[in-house]
Amino acid sequence: MTVPTFSGQFFRDTNWEVEPIYFPVDLYLPIVLVLISSPTAKKTWRVAGELVQVFGTLGELDIEGGSTTLPLNAWKLINFSEIEGQEYYSLKFYPKPWIKSFEVQIKQPA
Repeated sequence: MTVPTFSGQFFRDTNWEVEPIYFPVDLYLPIVLVLISSPTAKKTWRVAGELVQVFGTLGELDIEGGSTTLPLNAWKLINFSEIEGQEYYSLKFYPKPWIKSFEVQIKQPA
């Protein structure tokens, strides 16, 4: 069973450089289920962007852990490596430059 951890909608200007989007979550388990969906995406678009595991305080120096490419409009189960001495982690996402709007859903096992 999974528990909703985070859900949000994002809108961006595709004329600007792609900046990472920090998701305001504190995740404790290495397993996470993520969906990036976009109702405006073309049917030929398959990749949403890159998701990166981040340790440290938001806004300070990021310590990056694992990363993975996320599909667009499909759930992906991710098993990040556990880092000894780290109690929790957060996520940042680099969307593909052509995606104007998308919805994010993040879940973890209960």
